[in-house]
Amino acid sequence: MNTTGLLRLHNEYRAKHQAPPLVLDAECGRLAQAYAEELLAKGVLQHGMRTTASGERLGQNLAMSSRTNWDPLSATTLWYNEVSKYNFNQPGFSSACGHFSQLVWKGTQKVGFGYASKNGRTIVVANYYPAGNVINRFAENVLRAR
Repeated sequence: MNTTGLLRLHNEYRAKHQAPPLVLDAECGRLAQAYAEELLAKGVLQHGMRTTASGERLGQNLAMSSRTNWDPLSATTLWYNEVSKYNFNQPGFSSACGHFSQLVWKGTQKVGFGYASKNGRTIVVANYYPAGNVINRFAENVLRAR
């Protein structure tokens, strides 16, 4: 998996929304990889409890495809495209655009990616630290594109 490309695309989208660039984090990546493999083995796509070794909460985005040769970069674009559903006039959480708001969350500093593929099914996991989508913190963390 091209983690450098995923990081670059994340940071391009974040820059549009005045969010600082993320850096790759080994622990976030290790946890994301293990979870991608677990989800693929179970054949499901569901968010799981995500915490660091020290017990701090991680944000998480997930994507799954059954298309052959699916590029994991497409997951980031799918998450970002939820921007069309975000109401900047009434900032807050919505399940329709929670991937987008986590991706551009200004307070998030680190990210790690996981990727698993088998029998035509591909899963991509991104873990974020600190977690975004914090109630009452959207106005200062999810900014309009410039």
